[in-house]
Amino acid sequence: MWPGFERGRNLDKLGLHSQDTAEPSVTDVRVPKENVLGEVGRGFEYRMRNLAQERMQISVACLAQARVALRTTIEYVGGREAFGQPLGIWWTRSAPSLLQESLPFNPLPLRVSVLRPFVLIV
Repeated sequence: MWPGFERGRNLDKLGLHSQDTAEPSVTDVRVPKENVLGEVGRGFEYRMRNLAQERMQISVACLAQARVALRTTIEYVGGREAFGQPLGIWWTRSAPSLLQESLPFNPLPLRVSVLRPFVLIV
């Protein structure tokens, strides 16, 4: 790519798997004066300034996706039948106890409603 720049190994991460994250390495890279942004030696500081905002943007996107998934699931279940009954009836009778017994975390509706104020406050 550029003399002195190397792309390192891909890093494991929790989210946004379609965007790879790798370790960059720069050795004796020369940048023309007209291409320097900000002050030399302060790049890491500049990069860290935006980290909190980027994390907030990701949390807003994740919450929005969870809300859409929940709404889509509720609409789908409401319009389907199994064994001659709407799935929604089975869900309201059986799912809460099944979820509490089988899942080590809170069901999605509870998680979405609990997370929403935290994301919107900041």
